Formats: sequence, structure tokens, C-alpha cells
Amino acid sequence: LRDRHQLTLKRKLQKIKQEQGIFHAPSAISSKSSSTSTISKKKENENNQINSFNDNDIESNEDLECKCLREYEQGRYSPILFNINDLDLEVQKRCTDETDDWEKLKQQRESVIKSGSVKPDVEDAFEAFARSMGSLTADDTMINTVVPMDVQYLWSDKYRPRKPRVFNKVHTGYDWNQYNKKHYDTDNPPPKTVQGYKFN
Repeated sequence: LRDRHQLTLKRKLQKIKQEQGIFHAPSAISSKSSSTSTISKKKENENNQINSFNDNDIESNEDLECKCLREYEQGRYSPILFNINDLDLEVQKRCTDETDDWEKLKQQRESVIKSGSVKPDVEDAFEAFARSMGSLTADDTMINTVVPMDVQYLWSDKYRPRKPRVFNKVHTGYDWNQYNKKHYDTDNPPPKTVQGYKFN
């Protein structure tokens, strides 16, 4: 059974080598004695071919590397180094100098360290947007209004979940039913009642 298994493995190996074009395999082996001699020859051939294949592979890798470098240089993927003084004055104004940027960053860091807190700009933008979204009329009142406070959050608090800032509008008005018409007028109006809500 073991010999049979070895034979099938050899046949498969020969078939694979033929498909890859490495070398032409001899015809099927008929006896055990001839199989042992051919095995040793095959191993020698395989070793020689592997060595030659590796040499070709190295050359092809070097060729591929050279080709890749040539294409990289032709494509101009790397940025070109140039002097900033060669640019127009308008472009120079828009460019940030590395030392100036570093000094500005150091000042910002020192201010945060001194105060021990930071207020993100996103929340200020949200507050302004929410206020400008809709103007209140005389019949509208604000519930759950958020009083703008100069709260500066600590760095550790920056990513903590907070209560969402909401601006809920309640539309109120007068109910002029029979009772209210009888007992109230425009100078002395009845109590306001809730007529609708607007949540955002």
C-alpha cells in the first residue's frame, strides 16, 4: 500500500511539473527496482532545477525592481523639493512656516495647560446654528432652554457622553371657548394653553 501511494504521489508530481513546464517526466514506472533508481535521479534533477530556478528568479526580481523604480520616477510620485522664495507672494502668504506653526502649537498647549481645560469649537457652532434655525414668535416659549455658560471641559471629559443640547419649542395660545369669552377679554386674556410642540 505504501509503495502504491508513493507511485501515485510521483505521478502527480510529474504531472504538475509537466504542466509547469519544468522538465519532461519519463513514462510510468513499472517495477520497484527501477523506481528507486529513478527516484534518486529525480531528486538530483529537482535540486539542480531548483537552484537554476532560484537564480532566474533572483534575476527576474532585480529586473522587476529596476522596472518598478523606473516607472516610479516616470510617474513623479515623490514631491519635488523647491525653494519657497521662488513662489509668488500670495502663495507664500498662504504657506505656513514650520517654525511659526510649531510656536503657535506650543502657545496653544501652554494655554490649555494653564487653564486645565478646553472648549471645543464644535459646541459653539452647534449653539449658534440652533439659535439661528428658527426665530421665536410671541406665541412661542422655550422649554428646556440651554443657558449658554462658559463651561470649559477638562481633557478627560472631552469624549465623555453628555446630555444633548436641545431647543424644544412649545406653541402656546388662547382658547376662546364660551367660558373664556364670557369671563375674559383681550385686555385680560385667559391662561395660555399648549397648542403644539416642535422638537429638534
